[in-house]
Amino acid sequence: MLIFQGIHDEYGGLEIENKYVLSDKVKLFFLNTNHNFNINETIAHDIVEIIGNIANSRSVQHGDVTTCRIDMKMP
Repeated sequence: MLIFQGIHDEYGGLEIENKYVLSDKVKLFFLNTNHNFNINETIAHDIVEIIGNIANSRSVQHGDVTTCRIDMKMP
């Protein structure tokens, strides 16, 4: 499962890693956005690239929780 989470989401930002127990199969990416998921073109491009890399990767190991923070300016 792939989750893109806004760090400024009023229902849960960066703290969700510690607040919720996530499956070992979850890949969690943080974006500099809010609950409305207002993103700019650069972040949209990064999301597409991440999805493509994961879809095309043979080295993605199940059982890992991957987290990454994408710091881009919000529109």
